[in-house]
Amino acid sequence: QCLIQRQGPVVGAIFKDTSQ
Repeated sequence: QCLIQRQGPVVGAIFKDTSQ
């Protein structure tokens, strides 16, 4: 999860969407 935040909010949003 930290790695996602490191890459950027855009990537984090995509990953969050997949998780949810």
